[in-house]
Amino acid sequence: MRKLLLLSSIVLLTASTSIARQNAGVVLTREQVDAIVQPLVDDGNAQSIVVGIIDSSGTHVYGYGKIAKEIDRAPDGKTVFEIGGLTTPLTG
Repeated sequence: MRKLLLLSSIVLLTASTSIARQNAGVVLTREQVDAIVQPLVDDGNAQSIVVGIIDSSGTHVYGYGKIAKEIDRAPDGKTVFEIGGLTTPLTG
């Protein structure tokens, strides 16, 4: 099971970098990013998401959701996320 999860993670990582290369030069507007990400937060699939985009005009960081259920503040580029549960299958 652990090997399958590791293999799946490697395939997804490889595919995502390939897709990024194919879309190099495509610039998303804030409205396009909002349309993709905001429904994930609104539907409860994620409590908070931070999206960073680097293009020819600079760096853009967009935060969605709340940093904690009891704190009504959107995350930003300096928000630290706990991902320990996701890395356990990879690190043992």
